[in-house]
Amino acid sequence: MNADMTWVGLQVSSLNVTDGPLAGGTVVSIYGSGFQASATVDLGGSACGSVVVVPPSQIICTTNAH
Repeated sequence: MNADMTWVGLQVSSLNVTDGPLAGGTVVSIYGSGFQASATVDLGGSACGSVVVVPPSQIICTTNAH
């Protein structure tokens, strides 16, 4: 896990990717527990453009360009 990641009130156990193109468009699945429907995701200093929460254990997001 990257030290730049911050979670409050939840636990992240794994991500399905570790990098992607600067142009964005990478679909990332985040697995863990305690995810809320209103969750937002920031990866590498850029918010994901599309976030789908499959409560309470998965978030699927598509990265934006950096």
